Amino acid sequence: MKGLLKHLLLASPIALALAPWGGSTAQELGHPLPSDMLACDTLACDALAGGDLPCDALACDDLLTGTRDRAPRRRLRTPAMIGDFYSGPLLRARGDAVIDRFLVLADDLDAPLVLPPPSSTLTLTEPGPVGIFRTSLSSVQQLRTLLLNGSPIPPATLAGSINQNATLTTALSINQIQTLLASTPTGFDIIPLVAPPSSYASAVDAAFASSNALPGTTVYNAASSGSLLQGGVDTLNGGEDFDAFYFYNYVIRFDTAIADASSGGVGRMKIAEGGTVLPQDRLFFRYSYLDQVRYANSGIG
Repeated sequence: MKGLLKHLLLASPIALALAPWGGSTAQELGHPLPSDMLACDTLACDALAGGDLPCDALACDDLLTGTRDRAPRRRLRTPAMIGDFYSGPLLRARGDAVIDRFLVLADDLDAPLVLPPPSSTLTLTEPGPVGIFRTSLSSVQQLRTLLLNGSPIPPATLAGSINQNATLTTALSINQIQTLLASTPTGFDIIPLVAPPSSYASAVDAAFASSNALPGTTVYNAASSGSLLQGGVDTLNGGEDFDAFYFYNYVIRFDTAIADASSGGVGRMKIAEGGTVLPQDRLFFRYSYLDQVRYANSGIG
């Protein structure tokens, strides 16, 4: 019986997975090795077995696939299974997804007639409240393009309000803003802003929570935010009107198992009854394609 078991192990693919974890090699079991196995590339072997062989010949890529480096990892070349039992998926997708977006508009902020010193930044404040809007606009850059082309601005729907003053603080100094405006032949230059007060984020978070069933995190999008001078004015000498556009994203963190042929893709399961305890010849095909997946309140759409 022991001799039969040795023969089955050596003749089946499972021996290829057992040898590197302490299983006996064919030579140790008295099974003769063909001479071409001794010449396998040691860099393509999974583990050094010691003894008279330079590497474990049964784990060589040449023996398994006929082409070196075609399947360099045991984990990828051997299904995660014994007989008809799959151990479950090994691959997962983790990341962040934006499921909602709001625009906070602090408009009609008047620069003083006498500007601060050129090396200072500009802080403007007007009485609130400040509106929170749902819009198809995704950035101040997109808005600028529409204004330059004379295209219509998409409508916005009021989603909430911030019971605070409307305010902005420029990220550039007065002389840097003037240089920026003078460097382009067209108007509607985007003036970078520092992040708005934290009270803005608290109000936006409450608006997101009331509009979405999924719990998420409110994130201020600095790269999409900025200020424009009303009317496409291209100079800053005092008395100009600023509009501040603050964009916020509602972000969820997802952690999803990916269907994978090597593990069945559907968790621990038996795929057949009365199967053999040793893997048989199988052909697996794995293909995954994700394109413009949209995350909605009801899940993945």
